[in-house]
Amino acid sequence: MGKWKAFIPLALGLVIASLVGIFAYKWLNVQTTQQEVAKVESETVPVAVAAADLPWGTKLSPEMVKTLPYLKESLPPRQFF
Repeated sequence: MGKWKAFIPLALGLVIASLVGIFAYKWLNVQTTQQEVAKVESETVPVAVAAADLPWGTKLSPEMVKTLPYLKESLPPRQFF
């Protein structure tokens, strides 16, 4: 029995670590699934943005502007379309 006394805490530690690892893995999967669902459900609107840094007073041409989808909730309150 003396030889196996040291292995009992080691085995118990491995079991606890495995259970914690499984719990963390399942919890993270649930969290990422909820975030993906939230991304799909959120509404986006096209917003015109500068394609590169522009100095103040530059006259815009169509090549300088591109449209990107933005979340409707993240737009500032005084935007215009």
